[in-house]
Amino acid sequence: MEPARGNAKKGLEVYARLRNVLGIHSSNALDLKSAFGRVAHLLSRGRRSSGTLQIIIGGKGPRQSWVLNMTEKGCEARKEGVHAPRFEVVVHATAILAMLSGRMAPIEALALGQMRVRGDLEFGMEVYRALAADNGRVDPCN
Repeated sequence: MEPARGNAKKGLEVYARLRNVLGIHSSNALDLKSAFGRVAHLLSRGRRSSGTLQIIIGGKGPRQSWVLNMTEKGCEARKEGVHAPRFEVVVHATAILAMLSGRMAPIEALALGQMRVRGDLEFGMEVYRALAADNGRVDPCN
């Protein structure tokens, strides 16, 4: 039996949302290239583990894959897919928009079934901590 959405959301407001990195063109079309460019810029600051984060966005429109490649030199964002990323996020288009605009915490998207993750969870949590706004919990186990 699937939990009611209202019950799934209850208590999730304590978790950190991402910083707002969303860019909108004057035509109101979503500019994911700019948004993921801002994410790459944030991930380039400070010391991070090296690895590849792949984000696969699905929903009503065409499926898109974005890659954030993190090295000791920084991070770059590319619209492409890779075979074996260190961490992968599969997310519904409405959920990624809500997360990139700071309106939904990744933990909330997971709880609502709008996002799945796989791979090196420690690496994924490191990325989450780097992108999180300064309010709320990041670690769901503490």
